[in-house]
Amino acid sequence: MFDVNKAGTDWRRNRTEVSRICDEDLNELQSHLHDHIEQLVEQGLSAQEAFGRAIVQLGDAVEIDGEFSKVHTEKFGLLGFANGRVLAMRNVNNSVQRKLTWLLLFVGFSSITGWLGTTWWLLDSTNFRGTNLWQVLQIIGNRSVWASFFLIFAILTLPWGLRRLKRTDRKRGLLGWSAGPSLLLTPVFAVAGIFLIILVPLAAGYVKELVTGPDIEQSVISPDGNFEAIVVNKPSVDPPNQHLYVWQVSIGSKKQAVYWKKIAQLPEDVDRIEKIHWSPYSDIVVFQTYFSLIAVAVPDYGMANIPLGGKEQWRDNGTFWVDYDNVMRIEAIDFPEPGAFSYRSEGADEPKVVEICPL
Repeated sequence: MFDVNKAGTDWRRNRTEVSRICDEDLNELQSHLHDHIEQLVEQGLSAQEAFGRAIVQLGDAVEIDGEFSKVHTEKFGLLGFANGRVLAMRNVNNSVQRKLTWLLLFVGFSSITGWLGTTWWLLDSTNFRGTNLWQVLQIIGNRSVWASFFLIFAILTLPWGLRRLKRTDRKRGLLGWSAGPSLLLTPVFAVAGIFLIILVPLAAGYVKELVTGPDIEQSVISPDGNFEAIVVNKPSVDPPNQHLYVWQVSIGSKKQAVYWKKIAQLPEDVDRIEKIHWSPYSDIVVFQTYFSLIAVAVPDYGMANIPLGGKEQWRDNGTFWVDYDNVMRIEAIDFPEPGAFSYRSEGADEPKVVEICPL
Protein backbone atom coordinates (compact mmCIF):
# COMPACT_ATOMS: atom_id res chain seq x y z
CA MET A 1 0.00 0.00 0.00
CA PHE A 2 1.34 3.44 -0.98
CA ASP A 3 2.46 5.51 2.07
CA VAL A 4 1.99 9.21 1.36
CA ASN A 5 3.86 10.38 4.46
CA LYS A 6 6.89 8.19 3.67
CA ALA A 7 6.87 9.41 0.05
CA GLY A 8 6.74 13.02 1.26
CA THR A 9 9.65 12.40 3.61
CA ASP A 10 11.69 10.81 0.82
CA TRP A 11 10.90 13.72 -1.49
CA ARG A 12 12.05 16.18 1.16
CA ARG A 13 15.26 14.21 1.75
CA ASN A 14 16.03 14.27 -1.97
CA ARG A 15 15.39 18.01 -2.16
CA THR A 16 17.71 18.59 0.83
CA GLU A 17 20.54 16.70 -0.87
CA VAL A 18 20.35 18.35 -4.30
CA SER A 19 18.92 21.82 -3.70
CA ARG A 20 19.82 25.06 -1.93
CA ILE A 21 16.44 25.45 -0.21
CA CYS A 22 16.66 26.03 3.54
CA ASP A 23 14.76 23.91 6.07
CA GLU A 24 12.17 26.58 6.75
CA ASP A 25 11.29 26.90 3.07
CA LEU A 26 11.14 23.11 2.70
CA ASN A 27 8.72 22.95 5.64
CA GLU A 28 6.37 25.31 3.87
CA LEU A 29 6.69 23.50 0.51
CA GLN A 30 6.04 20.12 2.14
CA SER A 31 2.98 21.52 3.90
CA HIS A 32 1.57 22.84 0.62
CA LEU A 33 2.37 19.52 -1.08
CA HIS A 34 0.49 17.58 1.62
CA ASP A 35 -2.56 19.87 1.39
CA HIS A 36 -2.69 19.55 -2.38
CA ILE A 37 -2.43 15.74 -2.24
CA GLU A 38 -5.43 15.68 0.10
CA GLN A 39 -7.43 17.82 -2.34
CA LEU A 40 -6.62 15.48 -5.24
CA VAL A 41 -7.57 12.41 -3.20
CA GLU A 42 -10.92 14.04 -2.42
CA GLN A 43 -11.41 14.47 -6.17
CA GLY A 44 -11.15 10.69 -6.64
CA LEU A 45 -7.48 10.04 -7.32
CA SER A 46 -5.58 7.38 -5.45
CA ALA A 47 -2.89 8.43 -2.98
CA GLN A 48 -0.11 7.38 -5.37
CA GLU A 49 -1.71 9.19 -8.36
CA ALA A 50 -2.32 12.30 -6.25
CA PHE A 51 1.29 12.34 -5.06
CA GLY A 52 2.64 11.98 -8.61
CA ARG A 53 0.43 14.75 -10.00
CA ALA A 54 1.28 17.10 -7.11
CA ILE A 55 5.00 16.54 -7.70
CA VAL A 56 4.62 17.30 -11.41
CA GLN A 57 2.67 20.48 -10.69
CA LEU A 58 5.27 21.55 -8.13
CA GLY A 59 7.97 21.49 -10.80
CA ASP A 60 11.44 20.10 -10.87
CA ALA A 61 14.12 20.96 -8.30
CA VAL A 62 15.93 23.41 -10.61
CA GLU A 63 12.84 25.61 -10.97
CA ILE A 64 12.16 25.45 -7.23
CA ASP A 65 15.75 26.42 -6.41
CA GLY A 66 15.52 29.35 -8.84
CA GLU A 67 12.46 30.75 -7.12
CA PHE A 68 13.65 30.29 -3.53
CA SER A 69 17.17 31.66 -4.16
CA LYS A 70 15.74 35.19 -4.55
CA VAL A 71 16.24 35.85 -0.87
CA HIS A 72 16.62 39.61 -1.20
CA THR A 73 13.25 40.32 -2.78
CA GLU A 74 9.99 41.07 -1.03
CA LYS A 75 7.98 38.43 -2.91
CA PHE A 76 9.32 35.18 -4.25
CA GLY A 77 6.95 34.43 -7.09
CA LEU A 78 4.00 32.09 -7.38
CA LEU A 79 4.01 28.69 -5.70
CA GLY A 80 1.33 26.42 -4.26
CA PHE A 81 -1.55 24.36 -5.55
CA ALA A 82 -5.33 24.34 -5.62
CA ASN A 83 -7.60 22.70 -8.14
CA GLY A 84 -4.70 22.14 -10.51
CA ARG A 85 -3.77 25.84 -10.69
CA VAL A 86 -0.74 27.67 -9.27
CA LEU A 87 -1.81 30.25 -6.68
CA ALA A 88 0.02 33.09 -4.97
CA MET A 89 1.92 31.93 -1.97
CA ARG A 90 2.65 34.22 0.97
CA ASN A 91 6.01 35.88 1.21
CA VAL A 92 8.66 33.56 2.61
CA ASN A 93 10.02 34.97 5.87
CA ASN A 94 13.63 34.01 5.52
CA SER A 95 16.45 34.79 7.92
CA VAL A 96 17.77 37.73 5.89
CA GLN A 97 14.38 39.45 6.00
CA ARG A 98 14.03 38.88 9.74
CA LYS A 99 17.50 40.28 10.40
CA LEU A 100 16.69 43.41 8.39
CA THR A 101 13.40 43.83 10.25
CA TRP A 102 15.18 43.40 13.60
CA LEU A 103 17.83 45.94 12.59
CA LEU A 104 15.22 48.54 11.61
CA LEU A 105 13.30 48.02 14.84
CA PHE A 106 16.46 48.10 16.95
CA VAL A 107 17.65 51.37 15.40
CA GLY A 108 14.19 52.89 15.79
CA PHE A 109 13.75 51.90 19.44
CA SER A 110 17.37 52.85 20.21
CA SER A 111 16.81 56.30 18.72
CA ILE A 112 13.82 56.86 21.00
CA THR A 113 15.64 55.66 24.13
CA GLY A 114 18.71 57.72 23.11
CA TRP A 115 16.54 60.83 22.77
CA LEU A 116 14.94 60.27 26.18
CA GLY A 117 18.25 59.42 27.88
CA THR A 118 20.09 62.41 26.41
CA THR A 119 17.26 64.78 27.29
CA TRP A 120 17.21 63.47 30.87
CA TRP A 121 20.99 63.93 31.16
CA LEU A 122 20.75 67.51 29.91
CA LEU A 123 17.94 68.29 32.34
CA ASP A 124 19.89 66.74 35.23
CA SER A 125 22.74 69.22 34.65
CA THR A 126 20.40 72.21 34.25
CA ASN A 127 19.95 74.79 36.96
CA PHE A 128 16.23 75.30 37.68
CA ARG A 129 16.97 77.67 40.54
CA GLY A 130 14.58 80.63 40.57
CA THR A 131 12.50 79.42 37.60
CA ASN A 132 8.71 79.25 37.45
CA LEU A 133 6.60 76.49 35.92
CA TRP A 134 6.44 78.11 32.47
CA GLN A 135 10.22 78.57 32.41
CA VAL A 136 10.73 74.94 33.47
CA LEU A 137 8.51 73.77 30.58
CA GLN A 138 10.47 75.98 28.18
CA ILE A 139 13.77 74.51 29.41
CA ILE A 140 12.46 70.95 29.03
CA GLY A 141 11.29 71.71 25.47
CA ASN A 142 14.61 73.34 24.64
CA ARG A 143 16.65 70.39 25.91
CA SER A 144 14.39 67.98 24.01
CA VAL A 145 15.08 69.86 20.78
CA TRP A 146 18.83 69.64 21.43
CA ALA A 147 18.59 65.84 21.29
CA SER A 148 16.00 65.71 18.49
CA PHE A 149 18.52 64.40 15.94
CA PHE A 150 17.76 60.98 17.46
CA LEU A 151 14.15 61.35 16.34
CA ILE A 152 15.24 61.65 12.72
CA PHE A 153 16.61 58.10 12.87
CA ALA A 154 13.46 56.92 14.64
CA ILE A 155 11.21 58.46 11.97
CA LEU A 156 13.27 56.89 9.18
CA THR A 157 13.57 53.37 10.60
CA LEU A 158 10.78 52.56 13.09
CA PRO A 159 7.75 52.90 10.73
CA TRP A 160 9.61 50.88 8.09
CA GLY A 161 10.45 48.17 10.61
CA LEU A 162 6.86 48.00 11.92
CA ARG A 163 5.50 47.66 8.39
CA ARG A 164 7.85 44.74 7.73
CA LEU A 165 6.91 43.24 11.11
CA LYS A 166 3.29 42.89 9.97
CA ARG A 167 4.44 40.61 7.14
CA THR A 168 6.81 38.60 9.34
CA ASP A 169 6.31 35.69 11.70
CA ARG A 170 7.85 35.58 15.20
CA LYS A 171 6.57 39.11 15.88
CA ARG A 172 6.93 38.93 19.67
CA GLY A 173 10.47 37.65 19.40
CA LEU A 174 11.52 40.42 17.03
CA LEU A 175 9.90 43.07 19.23
CA GLY A 176 11.52 41.68 22.36
CA TRP A 177 15.00 41.31 20.88
CA SER A 178 14.90 44.84 19.44
CA ALA A 179 13.19 46.83 22.21
CA GLY A 180 14.92 45.02 25.11
CA PRO A 181 18.56 45.68 24.14
CA SER A 182 17.73 49.27 23.18
CA LEU A 183 16.43 49.89 26.71
CA LEU A 184 19.50 48.27 28.30
CA LEU A 185 21.83 50.37 26.13
CA THR A 186 20.11 53.68 26.97
CA PRO A 187 23.10 55.00 28.99
CA VAL A 188 25.42 54.28 26.06
CA PHE A 189 23.13 56.11 23.63
CA ALA A 190 22.82 59.04 26.06
CA VAL A 191 26.61 59.39 26.28
CA ALA A 192 26.82 59.27 22.48
CA GLY A 193 24.11 61.91 22.25
CA ILE A 194 25.95 64.24 24.64
CA PHE A 195 29.15 63.86 22.61
CA LEU A 196 27.29 64.66 19.40
CA ILE A 197 25.67 67.73 20.96
CA ILE A 198 29.10 68.91 22.10
CA LEU A 199 31.28 68.00 19.15
CA VAL A 200 29.08 68.74 16.12
CA PRO A 201 28.40 72.45 16.88
CA LEU A 202 32.01 72.89 18.01
CA ALA A 203 33.36 71.38 14.78
CA ALA A 204 30.91 73.48 12.73
CA GLY A 205 32.10 76.60 14.56
CA TYR A 206 35.75 75.92 13.76
CA VAL A 207 34.91 75.24 10.11
CA LYS A 208 32.99 78.52 9.93
CA GLU A 209 35.90 80.36 11.55
CA LEU A 210 38.31 78.78 9.07
CA VAL A 211 36.14 79.76 6.08
CA THR A 212 34.82 83.19 7.07
CA GLY A 213 37.44 84.34 9.61
CA PRO A 214 37.07 85.17 13.32
CA ASP A 215 33.70 86.21 14.73
CA ILE A 216 34.45 89.75 15.97
CA GLU A 217 32.07 90.90 18.70
CA GLN A 218 33.52 94.40 19.18
CA SER A 219 36.38 96.37 17.69
CA VAL A 220 37.60 99.85 18.68
CA ILE A 221 40.65 101.62 17.18
CA SER A 222 42.82 103.84 19.40
CA PRO A 223 42.56 107.62 18.86
CA ASP A 224 45.98 107.73 17.16
CA GLY A 225 45.02 104.86 14.86
CA ASN A 226 48.00 102.69 15.79
CA PHE A 227 46.19 100.02 17.84
CA GLU A 228 42.87 98.19 17.76
CA ALA A 229 41.15 96.48 20.69
CA ILE A 230 39.18 93.44 19.52
CA VAL A 231 36.79 90.99 21.17
CA VAL A 232 36.49 87.64 19.31
CA ASN A 233 33.81 85.03 19.90
CA LYS A 234 35.55 81.66 19.69
CA PRO A 235 33.68 78.40 18.90
CA SER A 236 32.23 76.92 22.06
CA VAL A 237 29.86 74.27 23.32
CA ASP A 238 28.48 76.75 25.83
CA PRO A 239 28.81 80.29 24.40
CA PRO A 240 29.80 83.01 24.77
CA ASN A 241 33.52 82.22 24.71
CA GLN A 242 35.14 85.61 24.29
CA HIS A 243 38.85 86.30 23.81
CA LEU A 244 40.36 89.78 24.14
CA TYR A 245 43.14 90.99 21.83
CA VAL A 246 45.08 94.14 21.07
CA TRP A 247 46.21 94.44 17.46
CA GLN A 248 49.03 96.81 16.58
CA VAL A 249 47.91 98.04 13.16
CA SER A 250 50.71 100.43 12.25
CA ILE A 251 54.23 101.61 12.91
CA GLY A 252 54.59 105.30 12.22
CA SER A 253 53.01 106.12 8.88
CA LYS A 254 53.16 102.52 7.58
CA LYS A 255 49.70 100.97 7.97
CA GLN A 256 49.90 97.21 8.34
CA ALA A 257 49.03 94.44 10.77
CA VAL A 258 52.27 93.70 12.57
CA TYR A 259 51.44 92.19 15.96
CA TRP A 260 48.60 90.42 17.80
CA LYS A 261 48.56 90.31 21.60
CA LYS A 262 46.11 88.08 23.43
CA ILE A 263 45.02 89.87 26.58
CA ALA A 264 42.60 87.46 28.26
CA GLN A 265 40.01 84.73 27.78
CA LEU A 266 36.76 85.40 29.61
CA PRO A 267 35.10 82.58 31.58
CA GLU A 268 33.05 80.60 29.08
CA ASP A 269 29.26 81.01 29.33
CA VAL A 270 29.65 83.34 32.31
CA ASP A 271 31.41 86.59 31.48
CA ARG A 272 31.14 88.75 28.37
CA ILE A 273 32.33 92.15 27.16
CA GLU A 274 30.22 95.23 27.84
CA LYS A 275 32.33 98.06 26.46
CA ILE A 276 35.85 98.97 25.28
CA HIS A 277 37.35 102.27 26.51
CA TRP A 278 40.41 103.90 24.89
CA SER A 279 42.45 106.56 26.61
CA PRO A 280 42.53 109.87 24.68
CA TYR A 281 46.33 109.52 24.87
CA SER A 282 46.11 106.12 23.07
CA ASP A 283 48.26 104.54 25.81
CA ILE A 284 45.64 102.54 27.75
CA VAL A 285 42.64 100.45 26.73
CA VAL A 286 40.13 99.17 29.29
CA PHE A 287 38.00 96.11 28.50
CA GLN A 288 34.90 96.42 30.66
CA THR A 289 33.28 93.00 31.15
CA TYR A 290 30.40 92.00 33.38
CA PHE A 291 32.71 90.80 36.17
CA SER A 292 35.97 92.72 35.74
CA LEU A 293 37.92 95.67 34.37
CA ILE A 294 40.94 94.57 32.33
CA ALA A 295 43.27 97.49 31.55
CA VAL A 296 46.21 97.21 29.13
CA ALA A 297 49.00 99.72 28.51
CA VAL A 298 50.37 99.89 24.97
CA PRO A 299 52.85 99.34 23.49
CA ASP A 300 54.44 97.78 26.60
CA TYR A 301 51.39 95.64 27.52
CA GLY A 302 51.45 96.16 31.25
CA MET A 303 48.10 95.07 32.71
CA ALA A 304 45.74 95.59 35.63
CA ASN A 305 42.77 93.33 36.38
CA ILE A 306 40.10 94.60 38.76
CA PRO A 307 37.45 92.01 39.82
CA LEU A 308 33.92 93.32 40.20
CA GLY A 309 32.39 90.29 41.95
CA GLY A 310 30.44 87.30 40.67
CA LYS A 311 32.22 84.51 42.53
CA GLU A 312 31.53 81.01 41.22
CA GLN A 313 29.22 78.85 43.36
CA TRP A 314 29.73 75.12 42.77
CA ARG A 315 26.97 72.49 42.79
CA ASP A 316 27.17 68.84 43.80
CA ASN A 317 26.98 67.67 40.15
CA GLY A 318 30.17 69.55 39.25
CA THR A 319 28.55 72.56 37.58
CA PHE A 320 28.61 76.10 38.96
CA TRP A 321 26.48 79.21 38.95
CA VAL A 322 27.32 82.87 39.45
CA ASP A 323 25.45 85.37 41.59
CA TYR A 324 24.91 88.16 39.09
CA ASP A 325 23.30 90.37 41.73
CA ASN A 326 26.48 90.45 43.82
CA VAL A 327 28.47 92.43 41.25
CA MET A 328 29.86 95.97 41.52
CA ARG A 329 28.39 98.08 38.75
CA ILE A 330 30.58 100.75 37.11
CA GLU A 331 29.09 104.16 36.43
CA ALA A 332 32.07 105.92 34.82
CA ILE A 333 35.59 105.25 33.49
CA ASP A 334 37.99 108.14 32.89
CA PHE A 335 41.64 108.72 32.02
CA PRO A 336 42.90 111.56 34.24
CA GLU A 337 46.50 111.42 32.94
CA PRO A 338 48.79 109.27 30.78
CA GLY A 339 49.58 105.90 32.33
CA ALA A 340 46.48 105.82 34.58
CA PHE A 341 42.73 105.39 34.50
CA SER A 342 39.97 105.81 37.06
CA TYR A 343 36.63 104.14 37.65
CA ARG A 344 33.68 105.04 39.84
CA SER A 345 31.37 102.32 41.05
CA GLU A 346 27.66 102.70 41.68
CA GLY A 347 27.05 104.53 44.98
CA ALA A 348 30.70 105.59 45.44
CA ASP A 349 31.48 109.28 46.12
CA GLU A 350 34.96 109.33 44.63
CA PRO A 351 36.54 107.44 41.72
CA LYS A 352 39.46 105.09 42.23
CA VAL A 353 42.62 105.79 40.27
CA VAL A 354 44.74 102.90 38.96
CA GLU A 355 48.24 103.40 37.58
CA ILE A 356 49.48 100.82 35.09
CA CYS A 357 53.18 100.10 35.14
CA PRO A 358 54.76 98.96 31.87
CA LEU A 359 56.23 95.47 31.74
